[in-house]
Amino acid sequence: MSRVRQCVRPLFVSTLSIVAVACGSSTEQSGRPGAGESRDASATTDTTDASMRSHGSGGATGSGGTPAGPGSGGTPGASGGFPSGGVAVGGTMGAGCAVGSDAATDLPSDSPGAGPELVSDIVDAGAKDASVRDAGAAHDAGTNADGSTTPVTYPPLQFAKIGRSTVVASTFFFTEGPVWDPKKQVLFFSDINADSVYRLTLPNTLDVVIDHIGNTDGLALDANGELIGAGFASRDVWRFDGTNVRSLVGDYRTHKLNSPDDLTTRSDGTIYFTDPTFGINGSQGFAAQAAELCFQGVYRLTSDALVLEDMSTAGPNGVNFSPDESTLYVSYTGSGQVFAFSVARDGSLHDKTLFANVLVADSMCVDAAGDVYVASALGVTVLDPHGKQLGVISTSGQVATNCTFGGPDQRTFFMTVHSALALVPSKGTSSLLRIDAMPIPGMPGRN
Repeated sequence: MSRVRQCVRPLFVSTLSIVAVACGSSTEQSGRPGAGESRDASATTDTTDASMRSHGSGGATGSGGTPAGPGSGGTPGASGGFPSGGVAVGGTMGAGCAVGSDAATDLPSDSPGAGPELVSDIVDAGAKDASVRDAGAAHDAGTNADGSTTPVTYPPLQFAKIGRSTVVASTFFFTEGPVWDPKKQVLFFSDINADSVYRLTLPNTLDVVIDHIGNTDGLALDANGELIGAGFASRDVWRFDGTNVRSLVGDYRTHKLNSPDDLTTRSDGTIYFTDPTFGINGSQGFAAQAAELCFQGVYRLTSDALVLEDMSTAGPNGVNFSPDESTLYVSYTGSGQVFAFSVARDGSLHDKTLFANVLVADSMCVDAAGDVYVASALGVTVLDPHGKQLGVISTSGQVATNCTFGGPDQRTFFMTVHSALALVPSKGTSSLLRIDAMPIPGMPGRN
């Protein structure tokens, strides 16, 4: 196992903001992760002047900023993708597609921002070959006479029993990334364009917990219950332990990631994340940044490796697991498709199969029965475990960007939404919605 050098300074914690500086690194891999660039986070409680970042949904997305053609790097599939299942990329992938060498280049000790601390806890994966537990039924399994548990089974979802949404708050620029913390009994969500991560304490108490760390998009909880995020503008994946923000990975084989969008965690600690170009393609009033990779990836991050599992030009966006973690769903915004990957024992992805077509498919969540809820242009499209559309949850004319389950019984449904008319987000163009008493609960700790 290689070591990762990370530089972290304490955050200044208040009820409204946290100040963070996280310094970068790189580590040997089958494809090597390097932490994101060092970034300064200044304390503030005013988000009205925050710089903005673009996003894959809301307004015109096109193909999510398709990068330069992939050359001969593989035959595109239905999603504009390439062969999956632990993609091995070395040297170049097609004409003009430089992705770096296989050699490790950890930061030397005198590199700017490199500190003396050596850590190897990118994820607390434990024995990564261990059998995957049934994370979906853990919260409401019945107890048998012998002390064992029996997973609860649910009848097919009756879409008509889903209630109407109410507005929690509508004072945001561009909401995304909702995840319920079952230990703290709070909801975390991001406002990308305000560069803030919010905390909701039911019923409607809001405060900012992290400010100015790179216009975070997706959020999730790691295996230890700590918050992890996709740095949309900082182009990295980070972890927040309540005191420090640590950059976990920021490049693939010495080249910067595009703009990490969404992420989820397997119960063994492995992190999966998508990396489209929505944050760097210059859309929605944001400055364009140069893409250093000629593909948009789906990655698997373990304690000692960053593995490229899928390449496409179709804007990989939302990512989430089936209840038993045997299937990973990935939405591709540009092609309007959701694909299902089979997850092997070691976490690698195989057998990419079209699951459903969803207009402007964005991020998603999954209930304990395996129904998949995909944020889309029309609202939240609800699919049964076989990909059959059951209906669309109305978001009152707004574009849905993400969703999650939460509340004490996991039956409160949260949705982040954005005005379809706001090509350049401003304060008040995005909201957080909720629906109470969902027919089927979600799974604790899942985003």
